[in-house]
Amino acid sequence: MNIVVVTPPAVEPVTTQEAFTHLRVDADPDAIEQHVDYATIQGYVATAREQCEKYLRRAIVQQTLRMTLSGWGRDACSWRPYSAGFELRRPPFLSVVSVTYRDLANVQQTVQPAEYFVTEDLVPRLVFTTGFAAPTVYPRDDAIAVTYVAGYPPGLSDPQAPDLRANVPQSIKSAVLLGAELLYDKHAPDERASLERAQTALLSPFRITTI
Repeated sequence: MNIVVVTPPAVEPVTTQEAFTHLRVDADPDAIEQHVDYATIQGYVATAREQCEKYLRRAIVQQTLRMTLSGWGRDACSWRPYSAGFELRRPPFLSVVSVTYRDLANVQQTVQPAEYFVTEDLVPRLVFTTGFAAPTVYPRDDAIAVTYVAGYPPGLSDPQAPDLRANVPQSIKSAVLLGAELLYDKHAPDERASLERAQTALLSPFRITTI
């Protein structure tokens, strides 16, 4: 099994202005992009978010993922038959984009949405319906691909401009800011260790431990 990011988050869970404020970096809010450290801090926020996602085993801000597998059965899911489906890792799950496979001619085919559904588990499963007959697939590691959207759902107070940060828990946002601080500032070892413990404490309640 392999999971890659197809479409990365359009925004980070915290704004660059919030990061500047947290880091106590003086900048004109109307010209923040002109600050000498703007690109650096922006990059550190993205890196901190990625580090938090790795620890949490979650997608934080809405993004599109693709999971690839070599087969329907034990090769795809080591201890369950294919009828039990596949775990859609890095929740929260939002929607399935497509389920495809490579047939024996190595031609991509699409599984119709009526042939599967997604459970409401903490780590949801894409489960195939009773009548689904698993086709034989081409012998390649990415014979089956499940493309799906994951991340905390956007706020829809303005349907024309969804707020992608709205439903990200504040504790996770604070942990991302601490991560950016750890990358940006030069702390003494004991202070750094204290910040790392604080970051872990903020993230731990949201960490996925079932996989």
